[in-house]
Amino acid sequence: MTAQPPHWTPQQPPAAPGPQGWPTNPPHHGAPQPLPPTGPRPAGVPGPVPTGGQLPPSQPARPGQPAQPQQRPVEAPAPAPPDRVEHGLPVVTTETIPGQRIIALVGDVLGVVVRPREPGGNAEIQARTLLGERQLAISRMASMARRAGGDAVIGLRFDTCPVSAHLVEVVAYGTAVRLAAR
Repeated sequence: MTAQPPHWTPQQPPAAPGPQGWPTNPPHHGAPQPLPPTGPRPAGVPGPVPTGGQLPPSQPARPGQPAQPQQRPVEAPAPAPPDRVEHGLPVVTTETIPGQRIIALVGDVLGVVVRPREPGGNAEIQARTLLGERQLAISRMASMARRAGGDAVIGLRFDTCPVSAHLVEVVAYGTAVRLAAR
């Protein structure tokens, strides 16, 4: 009888499908693995059912070690864009509010959000994140205006600047005003 090399694995018959079409015994390391048959997704199984074909070939981790499946990069899902936020009082970028008469200036108000600096990365995710942070800064500014006795904020502006090597502040600022009763 001839001695077989230590890495030799005898050929196995193809895996028999199990109750939901998945193989019951895995093929040997390094061989492409068949996907389950197509068809409607079985109840309780999340995600799409593969549509046939082969999985990517496995890569050996180091010489003499079993093969490891290839890793696919996974990107974090982008945050959903925030909806328009109601602040409880009018906030406008103009110096007047159509249909309203300003009777008193209360004073300047602002809202600040500090966030980590993110050099590079996905521009769409950063834009959505910045939009959410601006909405939060406006909400904080509107809250300050209400506490000061304001009925509205006019002249809304934004400023963004680095606070340190790792932090950036987002500032929403404007002028709190009192409006004439309707």
